[in-house]
Amino acid sequence: MDARSATAYQSLLRIVQFVDRNEPLRALAAESTALTLLREHIEQFETLTQQQSVAAIGSLSLTAQRRAVRRMLWVRLDTIRRASDYARLADPTIPPFRPPDIDSHNMQFIGEARGIVSAIDRWIDSLVTCGLQRTVIDDIPPLADALEQLVSNRDAGASSRHAATSVLPIVIRSARKLVPLIYRQLEPAMTPELLVEWKQAASLGRTHRSKALRSGRVRRLPAGNRRPVTPEQWSIRGVVRHIMMWLVEPTEKTPSRNTPVTDYDVNEIKRLHAPDMKPTGTDGDRPTTS
Repeated sequence: MDARSATAYQSLLRIVQFVDRNEPLRALAAESTALTLLREHIEQFETLTQQQSVAAIGSLSLTAQRRAVRRMLWVRLDTIRRASDYARLADPTIPPFRPPDIDSHNMQFIGEARGIVSAIDRWIDSLVTCGLQRTVIDDIPPLADALEQLVSNRDAGASSRHAATSVLPIVIRSARKLVPLIYRQLEPAMTPELLVEWKQAASLGRTHRSKALRSGRVRRLPAGNRRPVTPEQWSIRGVVRHIMMWLVEPTEKTPSRNTPVTDYDVNEIKRLHAPDMKPTGTDGDRPTTS
């Protein structure tokens, strides 16, 4: 049972207890079957939860038993392998009788174990002569049957647990649908104090954002409709742009950096028209300061 289902279950229990504590509400609820149906849904939920827990515990127990039986079966198969390796020194026609991988699939492990028992009948006497105990071979069929039964029981328990887990949300939703119906039937007999108590009992413990506040969701800009440009398209666009710049002549030509700048002589600068200014001194062409 997850946290959400547990919260809803506790809310349903509080509603039933709230009605049972108030005599007027209990008498009014007795006129309808809604509260009775709610009690049945709660009992069904408790039964499914118990089945889920029992199946989970049983699955752990079956897993431990399956591992133990599987280990016992593999040890006996490995004993046969070691005996066959020794017997092959005297009779090379005896097969090695390799046991299956201990981590292989359960049904594959069981099938290979039964296959070794079926194939070993021809060389039982030779293996027993080389030191193999006859009980090792006799123990393999019952151990294989026990392992197969444990695997079947584990699968049945897992199916039962999964079934209970899938039905639990359906029971909770059905029970929650009865809550508004019960509220409408009991509302005429509720005082303001009982109404506050009802809201507390039916609450799921969630906090709601005020309508005056924003939703808190971050708005994202819509994705653009333009497709990404490939390097080939960029090269084509560059060629087209250069062709258009070459075809269209500019209205004004800006001087190039490589254009030489005219250099004027000092005498030419002196012959330029000077403003009407009088010298303040007689020291050559430069004015003197007092």
